[in-house]
Amino acid sequence: MIIKQPILIATPRTGGILILNILQSLLRIKVRSTHFYRRTPKPGMFIYERINTGKYGKIISTYRDLRNSVISNIKFDGNTVIDKNLLKNHVRKKLESAKQLNFLRDNYSDDEILFLKYETFTTSNGNNFDYIFDSLESFFEITFSEYWKNHVRNNFDINNIKKTLSTFADKNNQKINIKFMTGLRRRHINDDISDWMDLPSEYHKYFEPLYPFLETWGYEI
Repeated sequence: MIIKQPILIATPRTGGILILNILQSLLRIKVRSTHFYRRTPKPGMFIYERINTGKYGKIISTYRDLRNSVISNIKFDGNTVIDKNLLKNHVRKKLESAKQLNFLRDNYSDDEILFLKYETFTTSNGNNFDYIFDSLESFFEITFSEYWKNHVRNNFDINNIKKTLSTFADKNNQKINIKFMTGLRRRHINDDISDWMDLPSEYHKYFEPLYPFLETWGYEI
């Protein structure tokens, strides 16, 4: 079965690199990818090209509790102290992602777009490969071979990654290999997943602009 080149559109800090690497391993083709509000026209140049030229095939999008995505972005930028202005600025950026996720949901059918939930495919016990495989097989109407499924499990299982990275004495080499070979970040490997609930309670009110999105996408307020 010939599959037209798919597009991955990932809200920043929602596991997009991991899903991209898994997709390309399973489909054995290059997958185009983009973030929402970075360097691409709204709602994304690939979506524009898909509509107007038919160049690309199906769409895969990742999403997450945007409160945790905000905290992950702040940590990723190297900030060790979170103040209210920093938090408000990142919430404002995530609102743009929320609008574009809603755009995708409202304008594409279930046959055209697949949404993968970060909290389901990345758990405290590792990656939920069965959820990823089942979702992708149903969406593309294909069956992946056990060979490539095992390839993904072996290469993206957190315990296997920890063993591989332990062979790199240089911490910088560890960081590079985590990101580009596995699609994970050092915090995933060290079990340091961002959690907005760790913030002082007086900071929680700054997430209120995200509440309509969170409720719509099934997250508790």
